[in-house]
Amino acid sequence: MTTLVSRLEALRRAMFVGRQVYKDQFQEALLAPPGMLPCTCFRIIGSGGIGKTSLLQEYRHMCQEATIPAYMLDAHHFDPTTQAFTYALGRVMQVSDPLAALQARQSRQVLLLDTCELLTPLESWLREDFFPALPDEILIVMAGREDLPESWRSDPAWQAISREIFLGNFSESESRAYLTRRHIPAEQHKAVLEFTHGHPLALSLVAETIIQRQELAFEGGAPPPDVVRVLLQRLVEVVPSPAHRAALETSAIVRNVTEGLLQAIMQMPDVLELFRWLQGLSFIEAGPRGLFPHDLARETLLADLRWRNPEWYQELHDRARRYYAQRLNETTGREQQRVLFDYIYLHRENPMVQPFFEWTASGLLPDVAYPSDVPAVLQIVREREGQASADLISEWLAEQRNGLTVLRNVSGEVQGFLLTIALHAASPELIQADPAAAAAWKVVLKNARLQENAAGVSLFRAWMDRDIYQAVSPTQSVVFVQMVRHVLTTPGLAWSFYVFADPEFWTPVMHYAELRRLPEADFEVGGQAYGMFGHDWRAMSPMDWLDMLAYREVAAQVTESPQSLPAVMSDYELFSQAVRQGLRDLTHPAALANNPLAELPAMAPQGKIVATSLERARNLQRMMMEGIDTLEHRPRDRKLYTALYHSYVLPAPTQEAASEAADVPFSTFRRHLNQGTRRVTELLWARLTG
Repeated sequence: MTTLVSRLEALRRAMFVGRQVYKDQFQEALLAPPGMLPCTCFRIIGSGGIGKTSLLQEYRHMCQEATIPAYMLDAHHFDPTTQAFTYALGRVMQVSDPLAALQARQSRQVLLLDTCELLTPLESWLREDFFPALPDEILIVMAGREDLPESWRSDPAWQAISREIFLGNFSESESRAYLTRRHIPAEQHKAVLEFTHGHPLALSLVAETIIQRQELAFEGGAPPPDVVRVLLQRLVEVVPSPAHRAALETSAIVRNVTEGLLQAIMQMPDVLELFRWLQGLSFIEAGPRGLFPHDLARETLLADLRWRNPEWYQELHDRARRYYAQRLNETTGREQQRVLFDYIYLHRENPMVQPFFEWTASGLLPDVAYPSDVPAVLQIVREREGQASADLISEWLAEQRNGLTVLRNVSGEVQGFLLTIALHAASPELIQADPAAAAAWKVVLKNARLQENAAGVSLFRAWMDRDIYQAVSPTQSVVFVQMVRHVLTTPGLAWSFYVFADPEFWTPVMHYAELRRLPEADFEVGGQAYGMFGHDWRAMSPMDWLDMLAYREVAAQVTESPQSLPAVMSDYELFSQAVRQGLRDLTHPAALANNPLAELPAMAPQGKIVATSLERARNLQRMMMEGIDTLEHRPRDRKLYTALYHSYVLPAPTQEAASEAADVPFSTFRRHLNQGTRRVTELLWARLTG
């Protein structure tokens, strides 16, 4: 029986055009006689939407036609750890030991790796351990937005067996061939090419837009600074129905779309048609955990939705949050942890939380602790906090080693740890011996005495990374996720306490998360001071806490407008600083609402005395966009508009990427950005001061 997946793959392959030179290079290597491989590793490099995945899929089809085994992995679909990589490869190969299976076959095989920028934590392991252990008849193809690290490129041996492929836009003939295969009328090809310049994702979006509305005639003209953004906006406007639009917007908000999730968010009993429609879109990809849009499409859809309809964005966000909250109660173990990661993904752009988390892939694996891990943990404590602290932790490990979670790096070594103490079950002698435990227990007894066996108290007694202690890091971020999971999954939890060596640094994010600073519980061990935070879960349950965090991220809060002009309007330098900060926060309403410019009476809609934070953010956002748009319509300032656009309106990941999008050298881009910022500041100052 032919499945829908195989049918979609066949259709997508039928639409593949161009890249003939790169296909010929791969074919030459694929069919080379044994021992005569012209190269072992192809490195495909290109920006988002340029067609890297499509080329990999074409390579896989070429392998199938040549009856040569090919195994394709997308780093989107597994954590960057050696265990997860090996498990994912084993699933594709349908074996338990993929390395042994690869080694057992001495004839030609192909390993295709997509989204390799996410595999940075595994870079050394792949280069030094895994790849060298493969048989010499294997072909490796690695595709990513960035070239491999210098350690690869500076190694003469790897250079000798590698070949780089830098993907660019389609040529005119390739673009026309693609449009023809998508059944786009020939009379529209010229306008489409003038608009997209052959960018593959842009071409596919044009085709999707026209296909959704057959009567639509595409109009060309000068391309805007961001073609993909405009095309996605057009696509959203012409989808078959509001339900299809909501399904597409949902895909941008959540990590992965499943039929069950879509059913819950759409509040419809049957969403199969919507799910299949999403699955058929050219920029929607399918993974083991559901559907997800191309990264560039996700970023653009989300920015457009938050700008165009923040109230609907909030509603979709709330529905997704409620779905994950329910799933957290229905799952256990590894699946529950995955649901929690999906839940936290909703908050990835929170301007208050962002500075305190390392959001990039870490390669760290939370794991249970074995007796053999204890010496490594105690050594970390000894080096970071001293012998007195290590002695106390040793005593806790002797009594409650089941509360120890270790974080292993890609080599399996202990990179960090979290020690959680069940304080209600601890021996009174050890509580009194440890200043941290004694201080926390005193707070509990002072506020409300616990009923025996009715409630629990958790003390996150110690957490740290072996190299950078308690600084913002992948270790710290994974530790915080483990803390949240513990709170959500521990029955009868009444209190939780959190120990920090630098409480002042962590106070903003702890306060934001309603984890109260408890200076009366501060303590010293070995001459080193520590601060304590805590939360009474009987006063605010874990589910109510999650609701509160979601509300703080996207919901409006009522505040009074000032009765007099803020200082920012009497000092041009302060005003300039506020504008610069406003530009940086342009796509983050929660941060914009706290900008001094948002307090101006002119920001209150229709002269209201009271405006919600969401209203103030939207009006400030509108005012700043009008200033930016003014530059777009002045020929001499358009280059300044382009720099501002790629930096703030639809920001590129880095300024280097923004300068590339603007098609100017980096030094020129920086000059344009500074000039554009000054010009917008001058325009807004003149407008608001009359």
